[in-house]
Amino acid sequence: MNQTPVEQGPFHHFLPGTQSLSIGLAGCNLRCQYCQNWEISQKGPDETNNVTLDGKETLSEVRRLDCRLVTFTYTEPMVYLEYIEAVADQARSKGCRVAVCSALYVRKKPLQRIAKKVDAFCGTLKGFNEAFYEKVCGGKLAPVLDALVTIREEGKWLEVVVLVIPTLNDSRTEMRSLCDWVVKNLGKDTPLHFIRFTPSWKLTDLPATPPGVLEDCRKIALDAGLHHAYIGNLPGHEGANTYCPHCKRAVIRRLGLRVTENTLKKGKCGGCGHRIVGIWE
Repeated sequence: MNQTPVEQGPFHHFLPGTQSLSIGLAGCNLRCQYCQNWEISQKGPDETNNVTLDGKETLSEVRRLDCRLVTFTYTEPMVYLEYIEAVADQARSKGCRVAVCSALYVRKKPLQRIAKKVDAFCGTLKGFNEAFYEKVCGGKLAPVLDALVTIREEGKWLEVVVLVIPTLNDSRTEMRSLCDWVVKNLGKDTPLHFIRFTPSWKLTDLPATPPGVLEDCRKIALDAGLHHAYIGNLPGHEGANTYCPHCKRAVIRRLGLRVTENTLKKGKCGGCGHRIVGIWE
């Protein structure tokens, strides 16, 4: 449990600059060989140091830290849905928003159930071929694609994340297919984040993602018709900023996880007045 900026999600179109009470429980239903949080995601609750918080106690922490948001993240929220429901009911009853960062390896009915309690999802699309999901992540691609569509059908805010791993899921052909799928199934206004890989856990023999590869991915996304494509985990890069799709002006500038400038006016570009999709207040 930590106090973090919402941008850590990453969320770029959901309450920018907001501080969140971020919560993670031990366990995961995938076995990604590059997991950044493997010390807790690959263990059970009886193997980790834990803090016990029910819905009311979580709300007390939110107030103490002056947060507007509770985010379930770090590991895999889909393995503790009942806890999310309990906390979300308390938080939302007091005007606090709830977000979930998930790999979305989950069936439709439980996802629909939890979506009723959640305001926004950050969904990780780990690659765009079944072989990668099975070999590197220990799962399957098709259920994740179905889950992303379900979130869109439920009318919840959605941002999609792709961790770009050299030699494993960075094929330009695969990225074009992925971006085309997002445009067709989730819509051109869906924010798509390309995140830089850094060596971790079982994949320490691979290099960090070259900036040029991330820039290629972002260009592929924009060429496919997406309005908002981002580069993450590369502080100072212009690809972290939010641009108006109409006049191309930077309406939100970021440095790392910090918002340095926000010129949006009631969700509209401060230059041309074009409405930018998102939940801004």
